[in-house]
Amino acid sequence: MRLIYHYAHDLVPTIASIELPMSLMRAAALANYVEVTRQLGLRPADHLRAVGLTPAMIKVPEHLISGDAAVRLLENTAAYSNCITLGLRMSEPRPMSQFGILWLLLSQQPTLRDVLNMALKYLPLINDSVAVTIEEGSRVALLREEVLTATPMPQRQTVELLTAANVKIFRSILGPDWCPQRVHFRHSAPESL
Repeated sequence: MRLIYHYAHDLVPTIASIELPMSLMRAAALANYVEVTRQLGLRPADHLRAVGLTPAMIKVPEHLISGDAAVRLLENTAAYSNCITLGLRMSEPRPMSQFGILWLLLSQQPTLRDVLNMALKYLPLINDSVAVTIEEGSRVALLREEVLTATPMPQRQTVELLTAANVKIFRSILGPDWCPQRVHFRHSAPESL
């Protein structure tokens, strides 16, 4: 089965009369944030505090943090540092253990289809800031992922971090040469990596 990624929305539309509940994600989603921002010459604690987070809140991978705050943190930091590849940089040194208990479960699945089905089943327990749907054809599966936020905001860094993390998971299970057939984003490619 081949996999095609498609990110359906760059901004999630909201209706003013409906208040969405706060979505949560594991602090592990921000693993490497402190190190990457320091490499960029920034003071990570200042940026964390600006969105209502603290270094202590993201230190323990299993702690749940606001998904909106995490998305805003990545976008604000990327804009402030003029680093359009922040999310990708954060994904590079990430060991599989940062994916938590779900990693153990996914690593035991024999096929990509089984990995995806198991991830869908348990994703709400790990990260309810992401909605995932899979459309299967005879030889291709289309994986759609949307980052859910209570208010519309840019999500480029979060989407790219999520994509890189998923590719890393799939490669660790299916072999280092695995890659999706195509990846589609709503945002443009960076001028250079």
